[in-house]
Amino acid sequence: LATIASALLAVYSFGRIDHPLSESYGVLMAVDSFWAGGYFLMLVAGGTLLADVGLFIKALSSALAGFAWLRFVSEYTGDSEWLPSWLWWVGVAESIVWSILATINPRNLMIERVDVGEFGVVTAAVEIAGLGARVQLLIAAVLVILSLFLLGRFFIQTQGIYRYQALIIFAIGAIVLVSTTLFMGDYQPHPLIDPTPILFNLQAVGVGWALYRYNFLRVAPVIVTRFFREMDDPVLLINGDRVVADYNAAADTLVD
Repeated sequence: LATIASALLAVYSFGRIDHPLSESYGVLMAVDSFWAGGYFLMLVAGGTLLADVGLFIKALSSALAGFAWLRFVSEYTGDSEWLPSWLWWVGVAESIVWSILATINPRNLMIERVDVGEFGVVTAAVEIAGLGARVQLLIAAVLVILSLFLLGRFFIQTQGIYRYQALIIFAIGAIVLVSTTLFMGDYQPHPLIDPTPILFNLQAVGVGWALYRYNFLRVAPVIVTRFFREMDDPVLLINGDRVVADYNAAADTLVD
């Protein structure tokens, strides 16, 4: 279900939404879809070559997910300009290296073992993280923390419907961060359940709901610059439905 839901959101965002943010959101959905798909392949092809393919896809997608999330958030908040473009290429390279190492798993340094068992009527598999996996989780946690900082600052600076979106996306990102932290601390609700990929896909669906619920992807990108916030003239940003999407400080009295 997670694979299909994220894939459909990716296709919809790439093909049907004409907006600068649709590309970064579509990439995020595609990465989450491959992550869930790789996990599913590991479950259904246990012990075969396809299981190793699934592990590679899952490892690659899980590493890319943090960078894709940060890229989407930075474009959403208007902070993408100060993030160097080479950061994303470094993220791709690091993700490829990690996925290869996770598949080869020299001396069980990346993944200590993979436990497979029955959880009710469901077959579940979860990796026991080695030193390399913990380093990768730490990188992902840093990326999520940076994105939460950008979202928090955006929430304080912006007005109108964007505040509700930013709050929802911030809360979803915080849940994923807590999940990653608990996993790094060897706390799991069940020995055969890794909540991280589950919550990342819930994050994807939740973000999609927040965006489409407030019709954000059909509104021009918000201007979160000092010039826009501090200019003396009141400025209102109005969407196609004539709803005030954002405004600067000088327009406070007009909106009130």
